[in-house]
Amino acid sequence: MAFGRGVLRASTTNGLTSQAIPLGAGMLCSRTSFQSESYIPGPYPYEPSLHGTSGHISAARITTSRPQRKYPLRESIASLLRGAGFQSNPDGNSGSVEGFSERCENWKDGKRQPASIAYGVAGCSNVTVLTSTLVYKVLFKNTTAVGVDTAAGTFLASKEVILSAGAYRSPQLLMLSGVGPASTLSRHGILIVLHAPDVGAHLHDHLAVPLYWKLKVPDTAMGGAALSGPVFKFGLPSDWLAFWHDPAVPAAAEAEGADARTVAHLKHPTCCHAEMFTSYTATGSGARKYKSNGATATTTVVNMTPTSRGSVSIASADPEDMPVIDPNYYATEADRVALRNAVRKMLVSMLNTEQGHALVEAELTEHRGSSDAAIDARVVEWGATLYHPAGSCAMGKVVDGQCRVIGLERLMVVDASIIPLPLGGHYQATVYALAEKVADPI
Repeated sequence: MAFGRGVLRASTTNGLTSQAIPLGAGMLCSRTSFQSESYIPGPYPYEPSLHGTSGHISAARITTSRPQRKYPLRESIASLLRGAGFQSNPDGNSGSVEGFSERCENWKDGKRQPASIAYGVAGCSNVTVLTSTLVYKVLFKNTTAVGVDTAAGTFLASKEVILSAGAYRSPQLLMLSGVGPASTLSRHGILIVLHAPDVGAHLHDHLAVPLYWKLKVPDTAMGGAALSGPVFKFGLPSDWLAFWHDPAVPAAAEAEGADARTVAHLKHPTCCHAEMFTSYTATGSGARKYKSNGATATTTVVNMTPTSRGSVSIASADPEDMPVIDPNYYATEADRVALRNAVRKMLVSMLNTEQGHALVEAELTEHRGSSDAAIDARVVEWGATLYHPAGSCAMGKVVDGQCRVIGLERLMVVDASIIPLPLGGHYQATVYALAEKVADPI
């Protein structure tokens, strides 16, 4: 199995939200299969059949992570969200994320849970992990994968080769191995094993733009004395996640000629086009400029259903060269409508409502106003990835419903690169479910 630079790296950085959506081409990451989760219930109602209790990954809400972890602005933000029209969602991991719900994190005892540790990889006698070992390419006999060539030597597969290098590196590794667009492979002198034009195409990601606030009451955010205790460092200093279905987004997609499948996906009543969460600190691209001084907060606004598509390619036939990544963010009117409307909703809530006036003294920005141009200027300055790249080895185009590369034998791709459509939630739970379903029959 060929991994990227980290061993199950995404599990060290992500939180948890899930949405019940079929991945396509016959595989469904069912919300009734939670082998990985060990859910710690809190005071809010939840459906036990939708949560696991004896899995490898601890999942806890803010209120159950530590009783003393009580942020001063918790109820103020909840009041602001209700005033903005968000309904309370008692369980944001029930398969429906719309509304606002308490954050659920995969921290345990104040530490991240890397999947390699949580699943006990070190104790598996049939698993050998080679760290700091670059994979050069997959080896083929005709169209059958037989092994991998690496910096540590050649390894032959007894059954099959599985690539889990992520949405950037898996397509790169396929192309270096002769699987990809024929024109790209020929340009770099790579022997063509299979012309697969969709390898590296269809890249999608969640674009996020942070809005920075100067709080009215000092010492209510990180950097102040009141939140200096270790209990407030047990996770992201934030209480709520809010998700919004905006009918203007599918209307914009349809008007600009998006295909029927995309429009139907965006119109689905459980499909949420934007996520918003307020952190009691300076986060994101502007964190160095707007310091965490006890009076700075950040509302991160995320486009959860981008219709823009980017690409991943190769710079050369040298595996040590970085892949060429073009995320192509904000390229469609539907994406611009999604972010503009969501940012505008937060600007109005923070700056033009009673709840917002009690919280915020001013927005920290050089781009005043809520016009399209002013919002786009914020996106240009501070917009960045939420680290959810996917789609570059899309199911139904590059792999089939069992994650096997179409047109080849004994080669699989198992990571977020196979997700064909953007999911309206964070991807960690989805990737765990995917990995477990593929691992079961192996």
